[in-house]
Amino acid sequence: MEHCKKLVLVPHETGKNPVGRTPEVLMNDLDREMQHILKQKAEDREKWKLYEQALQKYLYFVNERKKNRGP
Repeated sequence: MEHCKKLVLVPHETGKNPVGRTPEVLMNDLDREMQHILKQKAEDREKWKLYEQALQKYLYFVNERKKNRGP
């Protein structure tokens, strides 16, 4: 038991809602995620795929924020 990992269950939506998250928080999260990807010991193709997914996620958050603000 001394080598067990503890896990915490959170709702699926936690951390995925762009509403209420400031652009600075989103940029910091994106930057951290991209730095982590680049430091990984993986093939360049795999890194590119992960990097692209991070960018797409960020763009999704930005677009959702724009939709929620309305005209």
